[in-house]
Amino acid sequence: MRLELEWRLRLNMQPFNIEIFDRSFNLVQHYNIENIDYKFDYLSIQENVFLVPFNELVQKGYYVRLKNDVHEFVGYISSLSVDESVEGYTNIGFRPLMGLFDTDIMVTVASQGVGDLETFIENRIKDYFINNADSSQNIFGLSVESISSTSGWNFFITEETEGTGKAIVSFMSIIQAALTKYSVVLFIDVDFQNKQIKCKIGNKNIASFTIEADLPSVISRSVIVNENKSDVNKLIIYDKSNLSSVNLLSAF
Repeated sequence: MRLELEWRLRLNMQPFNIEIFDRSFNLVQHYNIENIDYKFDYLSIQENVFLVPFNELVQKGYYVRLKNDVHEFVGYISSLSVDESVEGYTNIGFRPLMGLFDTDIMVTVASQGVGDLETFIENRIKDYFINNADSSQNIFGLSVESISSTSGWNFFITEETEGTGKAIVSFMSIIQAALTKYSVVLFIDVDFQNKQIKCKIGNKNIASFTIEADLPSVISRSVIVNENKSDVNKLIIYDKSNLSSVNLLSAF
């Protein structure tokens, strides 16, 4: 069973106030824009873009908050590019804050299934983004907390080189697999006033909601609930001695 939900809205009901903060939560710039196309998919972190006048104080990695009386979106600046069609303006691309965890990590293979999944993810966040010996990778103001306990988990990660018992894997792939396999999610809230980023990990009760996909403000929609037997599964086999790809297999 597969559930795919792509949500894309043209948010032009009210103008948005945009605030740009540096990584210490100091306000460096603000703008107003009339509308924005916004897309979000937990399983495929996407970049949203808005156009504003150029300002040299705005840098990649800074936090961005878009807010009006109806919506609020928070992320970090993932790209900056000069708009050649509008002189003096910049395209600012931003991703959800979960994208800050988009890095490779070292995993001890035997640690899979030991303790609960939430604590495993929590400890990786602490190791790499809070207590990292490389302070440049630590995220100022970040705290993490587990809010549920899921046992019996396994991502079937195998060692890259025989005898090491370890593997280098994408942390984002672990976060996303935690959702698809065990319904464990990262919930990230930002308190700009107190300069805090609070990350909670686990199952969280959320009130049900209705998506009215045919409203005029919805310009693109796709909701699929099915078991798709036409998707191709690809197996990549690596030589463990040098991690070079030696074979590709595809099967339905």
